[in-house]
Amino acid sequence: MKYLITGARGQLAKEFCKKINKMAELDNNIQIKAYDSSYIDISHFPTVNTIMESYKPNVVINCASYNNVEFAEVDDSLAYQANVLGVANLSYSCNKIGALLVHFSSDYVFDGMQEGVYVNAMLPYNETDCVNPINKYGLSKLQGEKMIQTLAERYLIFRTSWLYGNGNQNFVYKFLQWCQESYNVCVSDDEISVPTSCETVVDIVFKCLKFKDTLTSGLYHLTNSGMCSRYEFAKEIVRLKGLDNEVISAGSQKFNYLAKRPQFSAMDNKKIQEAFELTIPTW
Repeated sequence: MKYLITGARGQLAKEFCKKINKMAELDNNIQIKAYDSSYIDISHFPTVNTIMESYKPNVVINCASYNNVEFAEVDDSLAYQANVLGVANLSYSCNKIGALLVHFSSDYVFDGMQEGVYVNAMLPYNETDCVNPINKYGLSKLQGEKMIQTLAERYLIFRTSWLYGNGNQNFVYKFLQWCQESYNVCVSDDEISVPTSCETVVDIVFKCLKFKDTLTSGLYHLTNSGMCSRYEFAKEIVRLKGLDNEVISAGSQKFNYLAKRPQFSAMDNKKIQEAFELTIPTW
């Protein structure tokens, strides 16, 4: 089994590499190649095609993504190149060699205006709910989903939210940095979604890949279970770390975001749990 991972410097890719390298220690038939953007720019088709034709992976795990939500509002060209054009190139190349494409999208494809009542909160989004991104980053991720669904012959698309892991581009890392800089830390209490561990994502993806020879291509919400506000998330980080910082709740308007964010983007992971007979732990 050959795996190819793009976006190798990111937190999710690092977790995949750790998992596959451990698997390779037990099985000599497992191979992995992981490339960052300095080696493979997925928006450049000749490079993508050459590497894919040479290595011929069975599974391509696309962790390459442009995630700067704020800057994408100013200039969305980089977001388009990575999140739309890049996945189109990977789709074409995977088709040529019969590889399965695993891709990650975002809760930001939703506008946060979900209707319904769920334990005194809004009803979490499922895979059939209407999408309506309210920022350019979210639009690029939705366009990437549509590219894959149109072009790829074999694929799995996983929408994730509030990913955290071994990296510095996640809320846990940033919040702990804020705690070092100030005793009082303001965190929004009106942004609600699902903190999701990269370890959980990798674990669930590989449970799904056990069915790779028979599975039907599809789109799934892959998050930890439950939901919370960023304020609740921050309070839990403080508790688990044993910190004495004061977490102060504030409305998201206090932070003067350039890009609009969906205030509610929690997603329901029932479909993937039922399809693959899984139990996903809470955040």
